[in-house]
Amino acid sequence: MKLPQYIIIKKKSYYFQKGIPSNLRSVYGKAKYVRPLGLKVSHASLSDIEKARIRELDNYELLIKTITNTDPSTYSQDEITRLAQVMLRDKKISPGSTGNPEIMSNLLPEIDGTQDNIDSLESKVTITAYKAIADAKVLQKRTLDSLYNDYISYKGYTDPRMIHRVFVPWRKLLSICGNQVISNGLIDTLHHALDSYVEQRLNNVSPATIKRELNTLLSILNRGSRKYRLGWMLQIPQLPNHVPKEKQVLTQEQQSLLIEKCLSYINPRVATCVILMLQGGMMPSEIKRLKEENLEGLTHPNTPFITITADTKTKTRKRLIPIVLHSKFIIEHINNTIDWLNTVTDSAAPATLKKFMTKTLDNGKTYTGHCLRHSFRNNAVANSADLGKASLIAGWSTGGNISTQMLNYGSEGLGNSEVVKGLFAESLVIHKHLLT
Repeated sequence: MKLPQYIIIKKKSYYFQKGIPSNLRSVYGKAKYVRPLGLKVSHASLSDIEKARIRELDNYELLIKTITNTDPSTYSQDEITRLAQVMLRDKKISPGSTGNPEIMSNLLPEIDGTQDNIDSLESKVTITAYKAIADAKVLQKRTLDSLYNDYISYKGYTDPRMIHRVFVPWRKLLSICGNQVISNGLIDTLHHALDSYVEQRLNNVSPATIKRELNTLLSILNRGSRKYRLGWMLQIPQLPNHVPKEKQVLTQEQQSLLIEKCLSYINPRVATCVILMLQGGMMPSEIKRLKEENLEGLTHPNTPFITITADTKTKTRKRLIPIVLHSKFIIEHINNTIDWLNTVTDSAAPATLKKFMTKTLDNGKTYTGHCLRHSFRNNAVANSADLGKASLIAGWSTGGNISTQMLNYGSEGLGNSEVVKGLFAESLVIHKHLLT
């Protein structure tokens, strides 16, 4: 069997061996870097050898870095952990072997010198190694999944729906590249995995959907790169040109017919959804998560409104929606509507809305609830409304967003604010064809 590069056999075991650059040998004190792989010739497979070879190649490159660069700000936490692991290995100290401070100091006397320059690279490595003598978990290497967990925690996601939206594409990516230990050298593997992800997903979804998923994946990976100074510069792979489908909207006559049917429909829960979705670009999932405090503004005498403050797809989706259409009907049925949405499955509500709208409009076409959100935008343009204010109501990214601090005002304070009065007046313009 031909041995992989830098692998040699000594005493019936495999070793990693690579020469030190000649200009650095006087600093290192040796001409070669040699380390045992911990693998016996009689038992090791090629896969075992290759994994160990890559590990030691990383350690070699890290060693060269420490010889040429002692600036601690250029080292990731993973690199410091690896250097601490090498320090303990060279001193033949077992991680987690003792928690006795006196014994720990005897095993690693260098710890006494760290107080003089605690921020130096040598001190950081020594302190990490010292902690690992008492607790081996200190040396546990971070994997790609730890970046996912960091991201979910950073975003503050608690809604299962939001977590699922991130989790699914993340698991698809890891099914390609595996839950590997993060390191500076992983960038090529990640680029290959992202390219493969695109190839696989193109068989099932549109490029626009893939781009949204990739944006999420790169947010996770690049945030991790910044946090742990991994030096990754990941970019979205090239996607094929894609002409998006024309968005389906309702004519003003169809909207009027739909609202008229809602007010006499035997299922007021479906009707309430339709009225809210049309005048605020809401989705059933947003209505489902409304709490008592989000509904307090409904009873405001002059400018009734609803706030959306739960976990949303983007920050701009946290917003305030003026209720200019049939507020009394909504007040009467909103609680039962929310209860219904929390009882049925996530797919059942859109299916019910689709059936109601398609039957009501009865023109041979199929209509989904999402077309009500598109119709809101169309109404804003057709009725010459202020598109900036329309964006704030619907939660489009082009319109900025109402601050979280403002959304947490009491209903009375919000209802009397100039911002809400302005949004309410603009909503009257957007929906003037439904108010006559």
